[in-house]
Amino acid sequence: MASPRDAEVARLSALITRQRRELDLLSAQAQVRSILDLARGMLMEQLGCSAAEAQRQLARLAEEAQTNVTELAAQIARQLPPDAVPEPGPGRLGAAWATMEAAPDGNAIAAAMLAEVLTEAGAAAVALWLIEPDGGLALAGQAGFGAREASRWRRIHPDMTSLPQQVAHVNAEIWWPAGPPQGDRQPLMGRWPGGARAALPLQEAGVTLGVMMICWPEPADGFAEPLRRQIAALAGLGAQTLGTRLPHGELAGGSQAWWVFGLLDDLHGSVLFARAVRDDDGKVTDFRIDHASPGFRDPAGRGAAGLTGRTLLEMFPAAAAAGGLFDCCAAALDGAGPQHIEDRADGGGAGAADAAVHQIRVARLYDGGGDRLAGPGLR
Repeated sequence: MASPRDAEVARLSALITRQRRELDLLSAQAQVRSILDLARGMLMEQLGCSAAEAQRQLARLAEEAQTNVTELAAQIARQLPPDAVPEPGPGRLGAAWATMEAAPDGNAIAAAMLAEVLTEAGAAAVALWLIEPDGGLALAGQAGFGAREASRWRRIHPDMTSLPQQVAHVNAEIWWPAGPPQGDRQPLMGRWPGGARAALPLQEAGVTLGVMMICWPEPADGFAEPLRRQIAALAGLGAQTLGTRLPHGELAGGSQAWWVFGLLDDLHGSVLFARAVRDDDGKVTDFRIDHASPGFRDPAGRGAAGLTGRTLLEMFPAAAAAGGLFDCCAAALDGAGPQHIEDRADGGGAGAADAAVHQIRVARLYDGGGDRLAGPGLR
């Protein structure tokens, strides 16, 4: 039986491993973007076209040459292609990725997915939602459904039973070969109630940003493994593209529900808002801080700007202690109810220099949809 100390070490080791992996990925992505930007600039100068047109030309040429976009861009820019860079690969995924990168909005991202990959697989429509702070889903983009249908699904309440919310809650893929299971009467988006459907989480760095749903007009015998892998890869590219836009407020979703943060800020002088980070097996390994109230100051003197976007264990390593803040967050997310840590002047609850920490209260927001927690009372 593992000791509490072993659990603490395992959590911190997992944190270091994940940070190393994320750093390597960011470095590789920076190399790719640098080469792509250089190649696009050269095409814009030679062809007298816009950046979006240059991106489409790059995607088309890569597909014709049966190579990936980065390798072709490196050839155009006369650069060595970066080693071990995650790539969507040749063919349709490569073209979709390049087009999505240049897409001006969420609908254009969805349209690129449909045109470059999903239409060939027989799909008729795709929709992308982003998880809002209250656990609801905001439609970030769609293709194939039509404006009227999209307007009916522009927001899905956190308590509304629906396929996208199921995926957001369980953080897992759902595949329906012939409409919903027998007896399931939940509302469906689109005009193909008996057609095949697939819904997958949009995940970046272990965090679920939203949900992708694909509809086929007819039932299917099943989903072959190559198709599942292709769609999963497409979801990864979608998450990467959306994740890049979110911090700059370019898309719907988190940016549309900041009133929740404002309400919590007014009710509590000091509050953190976080969501779970999971490994490939779905196990919670950390919590990423989405928001900290403007006046928040942790025991180490760091303000909201220094905490937002970071993870709980990164900012408060002592939270990994058995029975500490991490365990309280995990228990609250699992449905054990609000958790309290009081009078923890010994630093066991939040991190080094914790003498000023008197009370911490952790609770799920709504029903925890999207793995979200609010932590008022951290002061």
